[in-house]
Amino acid sequence: MQVLINVLIIVGIAALAIGIIVNNFRRSKKSGRCAACSYDCEIKRLARKKHA
Repeated sequence: MQVLINVLIIVGIAALAIGIIVNNFRRSKKSGRCAACSYDCEIKRLARKKHA
């Protein structure tokens, strides 16, 4: 029984982490900005140029 509880906890934590990563990726694709920072950089300029 203890093993089942531990597996469920691990699966829950993994699902939460994957959900956060997917959410950040979707938000960054939608806004055209990196989710990690707020300043302008080469990567952001290239991404804007690609989408334009």
